[in-house]
Amino acid sequence: MKLRDWLVPGAATILIGTSAAVLIKSEPIRTDLALRATKELREVGHGWATLHVDGRDITVSGVAPVPEAKADALARVDQVQGVRLVRDAIEIIPEQRPFVIEFARSGANVTVTGFVPFDMAQGAIRESIAASIANAVIDDQTTLARGAPEDFEALTAFAIGRLSELQTGSVSLSERVFEVAGSPESVEAYATLSAALTNDLPANARLARQDVTVPIVSPYLWSANKMTSALVLSGYVLSEEMRAEILAAAEAVTEDLPVYDRMIVARGAPEGVDIAAIASYVFDRLAEMSVGQGELVENALSISGEAATPASYLAVAPTIADRPPDGVVIERAYVLPAMADPYVWSATRQGEDLVLDGYVPNASVHDEIFELATAKTRGRVTDRMAMARGAPRNLLATAGVALQLISRLDQGAASLSGTEVLVSGEAFHEKAKQTIEAQVESGLPAGFTGASSITLLPPAPPISDEECAVLLSAALVADSVKFTTGDDRVNADSFGLLDRLVHDLQRCPTARFEVAAHTDAAGGRARNRTLSQSRAEAVKAYMIEAGIDVDRLVARGYGEAEPLVDNDSESAKERNRRIALTLLQEE
Repeated sequence: MKLRDWLVPGAATILIGTSAAVLIKSEPIRTDLALRATKELREVGHGWATLHVDGRDITVSGVAPVPEAKADALARVDQVQGVRLVRDAIEIIPEQRPFVIEFARSGANVTVTGFVPFDMAQGAIRESIAASIANAVIDDQTTLARGAPEDFEALTAFAIGRLSELQTGSVSLSERVFEVAGSPESVEAYATLSAALTNDLPANARLARQDVTVPIVSPYLWSANKMTSALVLSGYVLSEEMRAEILAAAEAVTEDLPVYDRMIVARGAPEGVDIAAIASYVFDRLAEMSVGQGELVENALSISGEAATPASYLAVAPTIADRPPDGVVIERAYVLPAMADPYVWSATRQGEDLVLDGYVPNASVHDEIFELATAKTRGRVTDRMAMARGAPRNLLATAGVALQLISRLDQGAASLSGTEVLVSGEAFHEKAKQTIEAQVESGLPAGFTGASSITLLPPAPPISDEECAVLLSAALVADSVKFTTGDDRVNADSFGLLDRLVHDLQRCPTARFEVAAHTDAAGGRARNRTLSQSRAEAVKAYMIEAGIDVDRLVARGYGEAEPLVDNDSESAKERNRRIALTLLQEE
């Protein structure tokens, strides 16, 4: 340490000699000695020294910061030319072990007790406090002492910084050991204080005690925001232990996604609400999302986001609001389907069964497609459709057309990729093949283009007329030909059934059949007979157009005359509305 560093700026100037030596201008020798000795001490930083000149003798007094400063001051005065005798009246600042300083605060009032080193002085402490605490009223009760740690200024700056984060309390420093107690100004101040005590202690310092009151906040908030680049945790937790528990749970479900912790310790959570349990509940759902957020306000929890994949949507959407943690009310919960590119959908016929696969934009479209599929097959419909965004316009209408087309195929399939449609399979007869190909080429909804790969189902082996009758009857028992209500137009859902009947009729090429139509009892006898006759004729016409010889079919309408069951319910009436194919015996 340079001796000039011991000088305190603004310290008292060196006093010279006795009053007589100062006042008597007629004594040039003593005045000259005083001036030269004073100059010598000032130049090397011994401003603490006081000189008393008596003739050519000088007494040096004051309080020296260290023994070396005392010895140097006496030596320098002794070397001044003309000095005869130097008397030592110097005291040395006492050494303190341990070297202690304490800062106590109550609002704007700050009291400082303990010791400060001479080379720092009380003024520097006061300036640091004033810079950290607005409008501080400082009561400095410190005493100068030796024995401070070398980095005492940095240690006290850290202590004053922590004091500024307390509304009331104290920060003490004993050698290099800190103790902190009190109440922070705010939750943000508590967070800053805790982080500093955990991560920013000066080198080789340690924290012996931390007794800081956790602040109470209202409303109590917590949130997890999952982005494509990170998971950000914010809001309040009850303790550092809870923070660690939540961070561990987050890292367990985020894989390589970085987790940013912006949580603050604070009290005030509603009674019975477990923030750690809520965090785990939210993380389980965010794990299935590409982006999303869970937010708690008091005891109300909201969860939203976008599914990572269509399969993720199926996993999280049905249960996103199920079984929330105790004390929590789900205020809002939804997840958007994932984006799909390309957007695909398909329907595959496997015998009488249908398998639906690919994407649909929402539950409404899903249900409508499933209902369409169910109406167009008498077999089982297997649903493998998943929700995804990005569907082309007119997807529902196009899926309806596709289902209609493959309902007329054996082992057929229709697939959509973007706005391109491919239909493949085996048609039951040539007319059906031509109709399906034409529809794929030019009958799709706006915005879609199509291609087809349709072949004819190979002819089945011939069977007897009686076997043919049994086959046709079984088909019409398993399914029924449907018509527009109150009309004779065959419903498109029944085109596939009629195509199969045509294929079966081709196996007994000489057999003649009656096409019999029956109605329920509603509408009157005459009208029902007329309607049934028209419906029988419509079915006959469909089969003739498909290639069945006109002489093989006779159309007859029986109206309500031959019910299968009483017309006392809607299901009974539906059974009575039917088409039957009866083998005609040769006369």
